[in-house]
Amino acid sequence: MTPLPTTKQASSESRRVSWFLTGALVLAGLAVLVWAFGGGSFEPGENMKAKGVKDVAVSEEDTLYPPSDVLRFSEAPAVVYVYVAVEGLPSGVELEASVQRSGRESVLGWLFSGAGDIEVVDEQEDQLTPAETGVAGVIKFALRTRSGESLPAGNYTVVIRRSGADVNKNEVARKLFIIRE
Repeated sequence: MTPLPTTKQASSESRRVSWFLTGALVLAGLAVLVWAFGGGSFEPGENMKAKGVKDVAVSEEDTLYPPSDVLRFSEAPAVVYVYVAVEGLPSGVELEASVQRSGRESVLGWLFSGAGDIEVVDEQEDQLTPAETGVAGVIKFALRTRSGESLPAGNYTVVIRRSGADVNKNEVARKLFIIRE
């Protein structure tokens, strides 16, 4: 003999609890989405974490050192140059850079714009000279898209670190800037 299915309806109290839990889960999910996709504020600037790094500047100009630091680009440049001024950096220390971009963009815009296509290029000889306590001068990196198009609008964070295995302990500076649409 097969048991008959229970046809008793759930009480209104248990339905109320399930709606409450569903609502709480939806709100938690929305909070995570806002946090993950730029709900916080972004302030351009820089943060030096090592004694040998004196300044980090960004510019569209390809010079030995830019005449002025640009924190907000009003139009999207094809290339942004990152200049790292060092003084007293230990001789033999190699620096590398990485870039992250955040901002609001539609899924279709992200798919077709090549937004994940930004690369850091270290294509020029560093302008370093021996100093009393290491080396001094300017190290330059270029940010560009692999496709050659202009950099997409967004909030950019460039992290400069010593080359090596431990990424978290090797950060020497951080530069934040904005490219507007």
